[in-house]
Formats: sequence, C-alpha cells, structure tokens
Amino acid sequence: MTNADRAASADRPLAEHVRAVVSRHLSAVESRHRGVLSRLRQESGLLVVVALILTVASLALLLTDGVQGLLVLALALLPAVPLLLLGLWLDRHEPEPAWLLFRCFVWGASVATLFAGLFNSLVNTYFGDAASQLVSAPVIEEALKGAALLWVMQRFDEHLNGRLDAVIYALFVGLGFAAVENVFYYQSALVEGGFEAVAAVVLIRGVMTPFLHPAFTVLTGLGILRGLRSRGAGRFGWPLLGYLGAVLLHALWNTGLGMALYLV
Repeated sequence: MTNADRAASADRPLAEHVRAVVSRHLSAVESRHRGVLSRLRQESGLLVVVALILTVASLALLLTDGVQGLLVLALALLPAVPLLLLGLWLDRHEPEPAWLLFRCFVWGASVATLFAGLFNSLVNTYFGDAASQLVSAPVIEEALKGAALLWVMQRFDEHLNGRLDAVIYALFVGLGFAAVENVFYYQSALVEGGFEAVAAVVLIRGVMTPFLHPAFTVLTGLGILRGLRSRGAGRFGWPLLGYLGAVLLHALWNTGLGMALYLV
C-alpha cells in the first residue's frame, strides 16, 4: 500500500463523519422549518397582507425614477440582508421558526411603517415637525413594533427559551422597519439635495446606526419577556417599562443628542 493509499484510508472515516454531521444538521433544519410558506400564510392575517401589498406598491413606484430609484432601493434594502444573516447566526443554537422570524420582519416593514407614516404625517400637518419627531414618532412607532413582539411572545411562548430569543424577534421587527423607512429617507434626501445629501444620510442611517431601531425595539421585547415570566403587577409593569424605555431613547435620538448616546 502506497503512502497515498494509507492517507486516503485514514481520511475516509473522518470524511464519513463530517458527511454524517452535515446530514443530521440539514435534516434538523429542514424538520424545524418545514412548511414555512404555508405556516406564514396561515398566521399572517389580513392586516399584514394588505399592508405588505401597499408597501410593495409604494416601493415599486421608485422604479419609475429609473436608475436613481433603483439606487435608493438598493442602498436601503440590500444592507438588511447581512444584518438578518447576522441575526440568524446569533440564533444558530436554538433557531426560531423561519416563518415566524419572517413574519416579524414583514410586520416591521409593512404594518408598522405604513401606519406610523400615516399617523406621523397627520401630526406633522396639524402640530408641526417637532411634535411629530419628539412625540408621535417615538410613541407610535415603538407601539407598532412592540405589537408584533407581544403577539409572538404570547401566542408562541413555547419558542421562548431566554432573552436571546426576545432580542432576535426584536431585531427582525426593527430591521424590517428600518429598511423601509430608509427608503423614504434616502428618496427625500435625493429630491432635496442630490447624491451628496443621500451619501450623508446613508452614512448616518445605513453605516453608523443600522441597529438603531432594533436597539429601541429590544427594550420592549425584553420587557414583554420579563412580564410573561412575572405575576401580579409585574406582568403589566415590565412590558410598560420596556416600552417606555424604547420611547425615551427614540425621542432622545430625535432631539439630536442621541448620536452621542449611541456612541457610548
């Protein structure tokens, strides 16, 4: 037997072991996430479907702007992909159901952005930009994002194994909201100041603070989780405290002082 044959013989058990481990892992993933689309259809609800259609339609209008519209969509939506993959990697040991994570992302990207945008526009029209930035945006946006977490954690409590799970669900809701919100921020910057203005906004929102909305939402998620594990007044007090923390940080960010806090 040559040296090459000996090496091949020695490596064969290791190769077979690796194939077995990979096969078991893929089988476990397939079993856990089987029926993702069918389960998503069952649990989405009319509100999510309608809001998603309206959001996609509004985003599709940007394509009529040609290259500029396509650039805005790419700058806002594509960076969400590696951030979502990061979330999946953090959740790799006890992965949450794929359909449920996707549902959270869709809620943040459609229902939360749609209704928050409408409400903030009304407040801005009747009470001014300051009221919209400091009051309605923090209060409404965090409430809408938190609604998805409340639904997930109450209805699918069996998937909550710890604080990391609450963080992952909040991450997906917040990234969905931030991705679609960035589309409109970038589009507005392009109309008002051209590509230089877009570059500045992308630097702040897309590069420096991509986890800003998820960070706010995480506070609400942790509060809800603590409330579900509590009795008496704590069952309502902890979710409220988490929500108020998210609102406070969001409002502080909108004052212009938030950048210093974010860096800390």
